[in-house]
Amino acid sequence: DNGVRVWDARNWKLIHSLECHTGGVRAVSFTRNGKWLLSGSRDKSIRVWNVKTGAPINNITIHKGAISAILALPGGKLVYSASSDKRDNSEIAVWDLESGRKVKNIKGHRSPVTAFALSLDGKYVASGSKDRTIRLWDAKTHKLHKTLGVLDGHKKSIRSIAFLTGNKRIISGSDDNSILIWDVESENIVKSLTGHRRRIS
Repeated sequence: DNGVRVWDARNWKLIHSLECHTGGVRAVSFTRNGKWLLSGSRDKSIRVWNVKTGAPINNITIHKGAISAILALPGGKLVYSASSDKRDNSEIAVWDLESGRKVKNIKGHRSPVTAFALSLDGKYVASGSKDRTIRLWDAKTHKLHKTLGVLDGHKKSIRSIAFLTGNKRIISGSDDNSILIWDVESENIVKSLTGHRRRIS
């Protein structure tokens, strides 16, 4: 329906129905202070919303294709976003939340980025891609982590990723119908969960 619904997690009541996008919403992210909500859509735009009032604050159009992933970084100033369009060169855009201006592009993946995850301590960002890999970035320097680097084990595109408690393990879901649990330091797969007949999203 091209909209975003915001619910109160304490009582599960609907707070806001946000309608502005002209295409399906594919990614959302709250800032850590809970003040802003970001939504990325097939209409190639990223909307910034005031969580308290539900008012639209900004409309960001820095990608050439549909938004595939979005993540607000700690500190509330910078955002990572990615597009599924090849014209964006599989790069991660880093942009300023207040001005909406792009700060830099991060190169590394060979195919479009589909998912982001932030470590619980806020130091690292994991990105999953259609190139079947997970890459770990320093959230301050935006550079590939020197020792942790790249996790490679899925047979098809990665759709979802998350850090587990302690930041030492990552869990990922893929189009290959599997869920993998990774040890971040050794870059090894600790557990492979299979059983689904369709992709994990």
